[in-house]
Amino acid sequence: MMDSEDETIVTGEDHEIVIDAQPGLTRAQAFNLYLSHALSTWNARGYEFAAILFTAAAYPDTLVAAALRMIVVYIAMIVFSSSVGHWVEQSPNRLRTLISTICCNRGSVILGSFFWLLILSQENLLIGETPTTISSRFVLPRNDILKGFIFVIAITFGIIERLSASGNLISMERDWVVTVAGPIGHPYDLTNLNAVMRRIDLVCKLISPILISIVISATSSVRIGVLYTGLTSLVSIPIELLSAKRVWNGNPVLQAPKSTPTSEPAPPDRGMGIRSWPGKLRQYFRGLEMYFTTSVWIPSFALAMLHFNMLTWRATFITYLITIGYSLNVITIARAIGSVFEISITPRGIVYLELQHDESANGSQTVVGLQRLGLWGMSGQLLNTIPVVLALWAISAQRGVDANDAARTLIPRF
Repeated sequence: MMDSEDETIVTGEDHEIVIDAQPGLTRAQAFNLYLSHALSTWNARGYEFAAILFTAAAYPDTLVAAALRMIVVYIAMIVFSSSVGHWVEQSPNRLRTLISTICCNRGSVILGSFFWLLILSQENLLIGETPTTISSRFVLPRNDILKGFIFVIAITFGIIERLSASGNLISMERDWVVTVAGPIGHPYDLTNLNAVMRRIDLVCKLISPILISIVISATSSVRIGVLYTGLTSLVSIPIELLSAKRVWNGNPVLQAPKSTPTSEPAPPDRGMGIRSWPGKLRQYFRGLEMYFTTSVWIPSFALAMLHFNMLTWRATFITYLITIGYSLNVITIARAIGSVFEISITPRGIVYLELQHDESANGSQTVVGLQRLGLWGMSGQLLNTIPVVLALWAISAQRGVDANDAARTLIPRF
């Protein structure tokens, strides 16, 4: 694909299409692009946090269900994410690909919310709700076997939601944004588009979970939160589709068929199905070998190790805080403070790198600034983890003492 000032030559499979087009986006097209991405990110961030609350409410006083759900979802992400990315890369029609991810994601959230509603409607989970609330009109008898079966279905839709959200992110940020970005210096060049996309993601990460927590706290019902999550996804579908369609209609480069890399034909003696798996397995290990021979595997592996920290605001940690008695309002406020720090500190680091880049013509100071920023980040994480561990240790010890005192009060005295 080659771009010039006034025309674009798009190479298709069998022919070339010459399109007269101005490079970059207009303000209206950029607004629709941001709107579609904002709604996708809003729903993804919201359901990510809401599913944690739903699991904690469905299985109180235990971390097993929350940990099991996260393990299954992340294993599915590891196994199938590459296939989703390959599908996005091979799809020639960008609009059809994005619409498929939107519909699949919203549909999985709506259906998943329905099954979460069934789980949370069992009578043993409605002790905290008053009969006068609207949600108490629908109650199911307790059935642990049925509850476990529905929980598996909810996890399945959660896997579909995460995979479709990943496909939507790849299609939007790695394909649409790169394709529609204007040249350097354009109001909507690649740097500006990526910066706005990142700001949208951070704002949604901050506000969407807060709003879900407000809904649940104000109504004193997790089931109202389930209904809110499902209805939000349902309302977002036509807006997202319309916004994406407007961007696609106004950009001839997006409308042109995408040139996809052709895959090598399989050998004649290799069949389909099971017999092709050995070749895929060898290709997977060749990819690992190539990864470990590059110079970037050490920093990328170090970045991946950050996910081993159990004190991040994810399912296990949030469920643990709920289990030991912290209210949803306190957890939400603490999570919001962490997100505010993330939003405020990260741009300062980027500005610092830009200043270092301006001070040096050969870019050596930029490398030094990047190394310092990374060391500051790791050192800051270590130093902040120590008081958190000590605080949780003290809280757990105090909770153990309170539990022993409560047990002694139940022992009859003679």
